[in-house]
Amino acid sequence: MLYLSTYLNKYAFQNLCDERHIAIRYLQYNYILLTKLLNDS
Repeated sequence: MLYLSTYLNKYAFQNLCDERHIAIRYLQYNYILLTKLLNDS
């Protein structure tokens, strides 16, 4: 899961200029996921 998240982040940053809305969506999803994991632990 961590590897997948890292891959998505890399993809998001590489395409930030061309696909800004997709990149932001990935970052928001990862932030929500991280927050949930921290709250559950």
